[in-house]
Amino acid sequence: MPASQDTSVRKSTSLDELTQTSKKINSATKRLNAAVEQLNEALKRLNLGVPVWIEVCGGSPDDHIVETEELGYAKVKGRWGVCIRFTVEGLGPEPEEKEWHFEDAPREMRIHASSYFNKLMTALNEESLKAAQTMEESATDVEELSLSIVEAANNAIGRATLKPRPVEAK
Repeated sequence: MPASQDTSVRKSTSLDELTQTSKKINSATKRLNAAVEQLNEALKRLNLGVPVWIEVCGGSPDDHIVETEELGYAKVKGRWGVCIRFTVEGLGPEPEEKEWHFEDAPREMRIHASSYFNKLMTALNEESLKAAQTMEESATDVEELSLSIVEAANNAIGRATLKPRPVEAK
């Protein structure tokens, strides 16, 4: 077989293999994006409103430049969802950040992040519990302050009596 014909056959085989590989990676990407969208819909119904980020990969300082990839649940471009953030530190006085919703992030970053979803859900639960505890403590403090002010207003000369209203948790 002449060398040019041999090269042509190898190119054809390589292109056929590449075409099949392309179909596989695009199908897998579509499936992963659909699963993340389903997760986003479920999280949206929970209405947590608590952002959380976990590190997926970060480089050691090389010439004082540090790159970090994070998977998170946050409000990006006005919409809550699973997101990816890429940060570069050391290029200027402030870190440079770029954020995407998961399906819009570069494929390589989605691949890096894809094995961190359980860790993200654990972190989201922990941060949401902390936020709930903080709000409970604040509610108690504000309720006490409100009752004190109502009492002070009732004791003021020439003022109508205010009735404190019990605050009920929903």
